[in-house]
Amino acid sequence: MGGRPGSRSWLGSPRPNRQIAEDRSYDRRRCTQIPRRRQVEAPFGGYPKATLQKYIVVLEKQLIPFCLKKGLRYPRELNLQELREFRQTWKDGAISGLKKLERVRAFFGFCKQSGWTEDNPAILIRPPKVSQHPTLPFSQDEFKKILSACDFYGDNSGGLGKANAVRLRARTLLLRYSGLRIRDAVCLPKKKLEGNRLFLYTQKTGVPVFIPLPEFVAEALSSLGSSNQEYFFWSGNGKPKSAVSDWQRSFRRLFRIAGIPGYPHRFRDTFAVELLLVGVPRAGFHPTRA
Repeated sequence: MGGRPGSRSWLGSPRPNRQIAEDRSYDRRRCTQIPRRRQVEAPFGGYPKATLQKYIVVLEKQLIPFCLKKGLRYPRELNLQELREFRQTWKDGAISGLKKLERVRAFFGFCKQSGWTEDNPAILIRPPKVSQHPTLPFSQDEFKKILSACDFYGDNSGGLGKANAVRLRARTLLLRYSGLRIRDAVCLPKKKLEGNRLFLYTQKTGVPVFIPLPEFVAEALSSLGSSNQEYFFWSGNGKPKSAVSDWQRSFRRLFRIAGIPGYPHRFRDTFAVELLLVGVPRAGFHPTRA
């Protein structure tokens, strides 16, 4: 399929056979090259890694295979009908589908600005209807039960179980009294805590965060034994996403032991509500912003 001046191919330019053989994403039927990751990342290079990975999933792992199957090579060949068919391949819930549609719209907005397409057909796709139920903070009684449940969290391995319970208690206190997102708490560097003052930039938005912690929370963190000299909880090995998943599993078990329905984000809600109760204006604070 021939191109025209200024056209941009999904699949890049043909390369010598020696180079093609080294690229495992090469599609032999078309003698063309699927973009490598740096090409997919180019329009969104300033985004945080976690956000960038979500664009890579929808573009590299979903949209490009769809185009290959349909025989579409250029962004301009994806019209409204084609994008509607692409959306039908998604198996996401309403909220995830809405976020994915926003990413597709952003990508085609970039294509339009770059002259690769004449318009942005993705903006004409109707977003899914999302019914969001407000999350509720933990009551004081619920939080006491959660803390008490930490003592029963042991994994039946003697001293290791007790150590895990102590670490889980420190995690719980940190989330409750800092309002941090779970990822920021997981990867919290030790150097960001000076006395009882916590200062860092959030990973999701890059927003500067300054939080004075209660003394007992700072003490719980400082007293943790860790083989890693840089982080309170994370080993520094592997992906933060994997560590977050481990935390989420731990909290699901903790909430079951406490007999309370919940998830870690409710600690963040509890922190925000407490600020309102002590008179901090709603317009004057962000749950994790000084």
